[in-house]
Amino acid sequence: MAFNRHDPHMRLAIWESYARKCPYCTRLVGYEDFQIDHVIPNAISRKPARYAALAQSIPLQSDFDPQGLENAILSCRSCNLRKSGDPQEDGDLRYTLKRAREMMPRILATHAALLEKIQPPPNPADFPASSTKIGEKS
Repeated sequence: MAFNRHDPHMRLAIWESYARKCPYCTRLVGYEDFQIDHVIPNAISRKPARYAALAQSIPLQSDFDPQGLENAILSCRSCNLRKSGDPQEDGDLRYTLKRAREMMPRILATHAALLEKIQPPPNPADFPASSTKIGEKS
């Protein structure tokens, strides 16, 4: 499931869902300092042969989206720079991808709650009842 990594509410949902900690080094990360890391780097997902080999070695689920939340994880700047365009070793990569997939429901729920706080859905009880049916004149 692709997501907008620049949406401030999604960024906040990711940051809060990971308890404001970089899962790579477990250090607390400030909101201004965290980055969203592609677990499988874009540099690999853009090269079909290399991506296919990696996808087979892991293996990736058939619905895996390299631009989706299942491939996104909070990271401190130094861990993201250290990893750069290189994937983790297979065992670590499997674990990190599993963690990212497990975090998706929490991130989506947090995102939805943040949006609801900003613009709650209209409550029908807030509108006066009308006995006029659509198409009738009152």
